[in-house]
Amino acid sequence: LELSVCDGYFTDKQPSSIAYASILVAMENLSTPAKTKQRLDSYQLDKSPDVTELCAQRLRHMYTIALEAQAEEDGRAGPSPTSIFQEPA
Repeated sequence: LELSVCDGYFTDKQPSSIAYASILVAMENLSTPAKTKQRLDSYQLDKSPDVTELCAQRLRHMYTIALEAQAEEDGRAGPSPTSIFQEPA
């Protein structure tokens, strides 16, 4: 959800569609069991499925970019200390 505040694409989207899309993407990333998704669907919270899917696609794309940037940053930064009292390598 916090990724959406960084992208003007979401300015004309309903907050509920963004939130629902965020939940769906998080459930995908966490490999949530199908039964849990079915339960969520049974509540009929998604009032604009087409918009929600567009939001979910955009969030997936943004999440992929964020992961790639983090991996690149991790590669440059070197290992981090395991304790705040430990000196970096």
